[in-house]
Amino acid sequence: FEPTRYMTKAGTPALNSQGRPRVEARHINTKALLECESKAECKELLGI
Repeated sequence: FEPTRYMTKAGTPALNSQGRPRVEARHINTKALLECESKAECKELLGI
């Protein structure tokens, strides 16, 4: 699982004050993930 990265309008990763890419925490609905019947359904739920 990879966190979502912030992107600039130019399409480059936004950086924090230390020069590292900014990331956004995502909440995952684990109940829905466990109920997935296929890998494709899981990937869609995770936004991969």
